[in-house]
Amino acid sequence: MWPRYLLTILLCYFRLVGVFHFRCRLVKIPNKGRYALCALFAVALQETRPVSVTQIARELDISLSYLEQLFARLRRAGLVVGLRGVGGGYRLARPPEEITVLDVLQAVGALDGPPPRSDYLPEFLWNDLSRELAGFLAELTLAELIARGTREAPAPA
Repeated sequence: MWPRYLLTILLCYFRLVGVFHFRCRLVKIPNKGRYALCALFAVALQETRPVSVTQIARELDISLSYLEQLFARLRRAGLVVGLRGVGGGYRLARPPEEITVLDVLQAVGALDGPPPRSDYLPEFLWNDLSRELAGFLAELTLAELIARGTREAPAPA
């Protein structure tokens, strides 16, 4: 369906950017946010063809039941559309240019909870960093991640 080497590289890419080094090395994106981004990346690569959750779970080595929970949240947020029956699965509800990383992370609850605590940074600085990161993630689209991920993927050996 899609090249295995590409998915492996992209999964590693998303695991590495779990600590968003684009702007701030201090903010860790939870696993559910990274897995949701990986899953949507796999769906977006198929464009209009539906992709089964089972296939994504197998390819990305993620628990099927956990991935189904994430897709239920993504569907409720209007980011994916589920298609039933033979050949069913999920596809993007909107073009990847209209889906931001912030949309995905908020949909799966990856940004819920208190900000991290630090003995080194005062709370007002964490609040400012959180606002900056939210602004950055609101501008970063799934299409940009696809372009960046496929551009940085090495050619198969």
